[in-house]
Formats: sequence, C-alpha cells, structure tokens
Amino acid sequence: MIDRALYYIAQQEGYIPSPTFTPSTCNRLDRNTGGIVIIAKNYTALKAANKLVRERGIKKLYLCVVKGVIKEVGEVKNFLLKDEDSNKVEILEEQEAGAKGVHTKYKPIASNGEYTLMEVELITGRPHQIRAHFASIGHPIVGDTKYGDQHTNKIFFDKFQLKHQFLYAYQIAFREAEEGLEYLKGRSFTSKLPASFEKIKQQLFD
Repeated sequence: MIDRALYYIAQQEGYIPSPTFTPSTCNRLDRNTGGIVIIAKNYTALKAANKLVRERGIKKLYLCVVKGVIKEVGEVKNFLLKDEDSNKVEILEEQEAGAKGVHTKYKPIASNGEYTLMEVELITGRPHQIRAHFASIGHPIVGDTKYGDQHTNKIFFDKFQLKHQFLYAYQIAFREAEEGLEYLKGRSFTSKLPASFEKIKQQLFD
C-alpha cells in the first residue's frame, strides 16, 4: 500500500521527497477488510492525523452485511482481549488483565429477512473489533472465516465467490483539525464499494 501511495505522490506536481521521512499510514484495517486508509505525506501531517485518530477527531464509518435481521439502531460497549498466539480476540463483559475497552455503534440500512446491511461507526479501533462484536451479539459478518458462521460463508462463496468478510471502511469525516490540517475540518471522504460487494448488495437488498 505504501509503495502505491509513494508512486502516486511522486507524480504530483511540486512534490519534493524528504530525505528523513517516508509517507506513512495513520490508521489500519484488518486483513481482508477494504476501504479508506489515511496516509500522511510529511511528519507534521502524520503527528496531527495520529492525534486526531487517537482523540477520536475522525469519524470512521463502515458498511457490512451480517447474518440475521437487525431492526434497531444500537451499540456494543464492553472489553476485548486478544490472544496473540491464535490472532483471535474474545469479547468480555467484565474487564480482565490485558483487556481493553471497545465501543461500536451500528445502524441497519436494509434487510431481506435473512441478512442485514449495516452502517457501523467505530468509536474505538481495536483489532477485529467490528467482526468480534457482531459475532458476539449473534449476527456474524458474512464471509468472516475467523468469527463468522461457516454455513453462511459457504452460501456466499458458492453464490458470489466471496472469500473474505463483507466489511468495508467506506467513509471518514474530520470532526476536528490539528494545526497543519485545518483545511480538512468538516470535510468527509467516501469510497464506493468494490464491484464484487456492490453486486452482492444489489442482489440482496435492491
């Protein structure tokens, strides 16, 4: 990803590379989760963007498809404990040693009686948070091989050749702006779903 960003940045008129800084990512996505990633072109922007991410000055929205029907807006707020050996996380109702607080908000957009298209706001940003949260409330994300329902995953693989979770970081919005990024305050950026996801969305919900 960084190599692709470097190639793009290098094509921009007036860009002068720094001898001491390489453009770097400011947020992360789970493996096999697509969507918007913020990349800073200089150190000042990196510090400012990292502070916004850390202090939740950037609103992060995802789209996903989950098993089952969810009718109401809701949220999940509890604790997440990661097992480094298995690279899996466990959702806990009570805090334990090593567990970190996690908070996810969600809103149903459409349902066909079997599956629901959700908009998800990531309040905290822990590894596997959205995937583990939906699995914990009985609505795993389709295509998720780590936390999902394997029978559902097979249905989506056979019908749509879906090999990974239907989870996409489709929008970021700058609530605040640190010095050097003032021009971003109040702005949002949206990415279209990949063609393979759009096909599934249309067949299930349109």
